[in-house]
Amino acid sequence: MSLINESKINKLFKVGIILISLSALVLVFTAGMTQDVSFDAAFNLQVAKSISHDLVYSSTYNPSYINDYRITTNGPLQYLCALLLTIFGDRLGLALTLTLVAFFFLYSAKKYSSLAWLLCITIIFTSATFSDQLTSFLGEITALGFLILGLHTISNAPLSRNEAASLAMGSVFFGFAISTKLISGVVIPFLAFGVCALHQPKLTWANFTSTTVRAIAVSLGALGVFIASFYFSSFTSELLVKFLHAGSLEMPPTAPGLGKFIEHHFWQRSTAAGRYMLHLDSFSNPLTLPLIFLASALLLVFSIFWAPLVLLCGYILISGMDERRIMLIYFPLLLAAAWCASKQLRQVSETRNQFITSRILPAAFVATTLLLIAPQMQKSTRPGLMLQAEKFEKLLSIKRADLASFPVNPNIIQMSQIISATPGKVLTSGWWQFPEYQLASGRNFYDRTAPAPAEQLKGRTDLLLLFDKSFKWYPETSIALCSDVIAERGDLVFCRFKPDTRLNIRVGIEQS
Repeated sequence: MSLINESKINKLFKVGIILISLSALVLVFTAGMTQDVSFDAAFNLQVAKSISHDLVYSSTYNPSYINDYRITTNGPLQYLCALLLTIFGDRLGLALTLTLVAFFFLYSAKKYSSLAWLLCITIIFTSATFSDQLTSFLGEITALGFLILGLHTISNAPLSRNEAASLAMGSVFFGFAISTKLISGVVIPFLAFGVCALHQPKLTWANFTSTTVRAIAVSLGALGVFIASFYFSSFTSELLVKFLHAGSLEMPPTAPGLGKFIEHHFWQRSTAAGRYMLHLDSFSNPLTLPLIFLASALLLVFSIFWAPLVLLCGYILISGMDERRIMLIYFPLLLAAAWCASKQLRQVSETRNQFITSRILPAAFVATTLLLIAPQMQKSTRPGLMLQAEKFEKLLSIKRADLASFPVNPNIIQMSQIISATPGKVLTSGWWQFPEYQLASGRNFYDRTAPAPAEQLKGRTDLLLLFDKSFKWYPETSIALCSDVIAERGDLVFCRFKPDTRLNIRVGIEQS
């Protein structure tokens, strides 16, 4: 192949990367402007709204907490979203946040390797699970971006002017990944060891010792970044609550601390009494764990990797998972495999098999991509990130007034408007209930099952209650707690709480 033809192919490839990436970003932005905010996203957005309004890194569902252990998406993503919400308003700010996250993810993948970008962009367009993460305010995609940058920085450390500085920068990226999604801390020691091992191609005891020391240093550095960022947000928020908002907050948020934060994220009681789980309920799918080991084994023998094989492994893994948190464990392994594959392909290309790498491999990749996209044409299959005419029509029909609110369905908007216009304190029967309504109404909800709100609101006559008749949450809620129904939409009831009734009573089980 002549140098001129090779140059043209490289230019076309770069133009293709830009155009495909831009199309993905447009689709993400459209989804952010038109797609309903999910339950988890609404709960995560509490922190961004609190920072935007009060500069305090806390939840807004009373009792509220600084660095709320119940919220699993944290770190730089919350500050970015808060900034954009302040500047552009709720709907546009959220859409721009999601678009910037998608750009960051694709940019970090491309910086890692062209093959990694191909892997990421293909999975985005073919996996409904991955597409859902990209178009909702969840931390997995952002954490993956930091993990990718950390892998890239450390893998190229020997080529940098200051190797120690590169390793430290990699630790910073890994630390931001932990801050964004704490579960990513599980995989970082393994990633650090694997990428540091690439610096020592020969397997000797001295090289093993050197690799282990570097991996430990990188992992401890990442842990230090996470702890520093946690206490920075806690310290500044506590100062603001104490001095800037002194006396203005009816129920000031408290700070449970780092220990509670880690304990709740990693160890929680399962349905079996006395049994604890490390958030690995993802392995309830019998395919997931073996496929993770398969990806790890293939990584160790990376010389057999071709791009279609990496792509197929990635798609099978993502399609086979039940729990989105597990993406943070196996996807970086997949990207590491793609990086190793790209190194091998480059070596093959530089020797005698240019025909294989320049003709057969791209054709095989395109064929595999088409094979994965084809099933999405069936009505019974959820598609990945795809062009949907109804979303663009909805985007074009958005009015200026709509930009002030997050995108939620009309029923939630109607009830939220009623909640917002009714004076009083809104009670629910659990901190996990109705975050979409809290977000849309702009009101602080109070968990009547928690000791602090039950004690503080005791004896008040302006209490309101929001509950769903079809749910059975502890403590049990029923229409018997209402003195007057204000609004009812299907099973959802909004009413005045009956005076002289104990707030945390379990209706039907105990007497008031």
